[in-house]
Amino acid sequence: MEKKPDILLVYPTFRNETFYHLKFDWHLGSSYILAYLKTRAVHALQFIQKEPIGMDRLIEQLLSYSPKIIGFTCYDVNYFFVKLISQELKKRRKDITIVAGGPTATFSDELILRDARAIDVCVRGEGEQAVAEIIDHVNGKTEIGGIKGISYRRKGSIVRNPDRPSLRGKGNSKALDIFPSPYLTGILPPDGRIGILTSRGCVYHCTYCSFSAMSGWKVSYHSTERVLSELRIISEARNKPRSQQNLVSIHDDAFSLNTQRAKEICRRIIKENVSLPLWCETRGDRVDEELLGLMKKANFRIISFGLESAVPENLRIIKKVVSDKTADRALSRERVFIDKIEAMTNRAKELGMNVTLSVIV
Repeated sequence: MEKKPDILLVYPTFRNETFYHLKFDWHLGSSYILAYLKTRAVHALQFIQKEPIGMDRLIEQLLSYSPKIIGFTCYDVNYFFVKLISQELKKRRKDITIVAGGPTATFSDELILRDARAIDVCVRGEGEQAVAEIIDHVNGKTEIGGIKGISYRRKGSIVRNPDRPSLRGKGNSKALDIFPSPYLTGILPPDGRIGILTSRGCVYHCTYCSFSAMSGWKVSYHSTERVLSELRIISEARNKPRSQQNLVSIHDDAFSLNTQRAKEICRRIIKENVSLPLWCETRGDRVDEELLGLMKKANFRIISFGLESAVPENLRIIKKVVSDKTADRALSRERVFIDKIEAMTNRAKELGMNVTLSVIV
C-alpha cells in the first residue's frame, strides 16, 4: 500500500463557472512546495483530476489518500469552490486539517476564517516553510503559535501570527535558487505545460495587483543557469515522440523588469539552441528594440503587455507608472508609458510576434 501523504495539495480550477466543470491540475506554486518538502523527506502529493467530477466522488477520492492535511490554492475566482469542498470534507472527517494558501488567503485571511468554518489555517505569503512547519505541528512536533505567516482560530478568536520573512539565498541574481526546482526534482511532468518561473515579485505599486504586494514590492531571481536547466529538461522531453508542443509560459509578474537579465536569458536560449515556443507577460516600458529582437530569436511567440488603460488620468489613479498620485500633474510619465507600449507593440508585431494587451474595464 502506498504511504499516506502528510499533506494533499488541491487546486480547483474550472473550464466553465459551474462545479461540474471543475478540474484539478498541477499548480506551479504548489509544485514548489512539493519540491521543498521532498528535499526534507516529507511525503506530499498534488491531487490531479482532469475530467469533470461530482462532489460525492470528489470527496471520496480526496479522502481515499487518508491525508492528515489538505491544502488548497485559493484565489478570489475559486474561493467558493474551496469553501464548499472544505465543508464536505469536514462532514466526513472532522479530524482533518484544512489549509488555504495563495493570494486570497494572504490578503483576506480573517474574512476566510470568519466565513469558512471548515478552513482551519490560512498561509499568508510564500508557503514553502510555513507548510513544512504546519506539517510538523500536526505531527505533534511544534506549537502552532510559533509558526510565522499563518492565521488560525483559537478559542473562538482569530490569531494572526507575525509575518514570515521571505526565504532567500545569497546574491539577488540567484536568490530563489534556494528553492528546489519542481522540474529538476521530478515533481512536475517535464512537458512544460504548467510553465516556469524565473523570478518572484514586482517593484510597482499598481493598486489592482496582489502579486507585487505578496512580494513586498521586491523582486528576487533564479539564476540564469537554473532557468536554462529547466528549459533544457522541457526541450528534451518535447523532442520525444508524441510530445506536446503548446506554449511554455514564463509566469513572472513582469519578465523584463531587469532588462539586461532578460537579454542574458534570451542569449543563452539562442546560444544553446533550446527550441521552445515561449510566452511571457511584462511591461511595455521595460523592453527595448534589442530585447524584442532577442526574444524573437529565442522563439517567444506571444508577449503580453500590461496596458490597463490608455487614459493617463486612470493610470495615475491605479499607480501603474508612479505611486505618488500628486506627482507631475501634467501626467507626462503616463503619456510616455502609453507611447512606449504603442511603439513596442508595433515593433513586436513587425518582428512576427503576437501581442496581447491587458485592459481593465
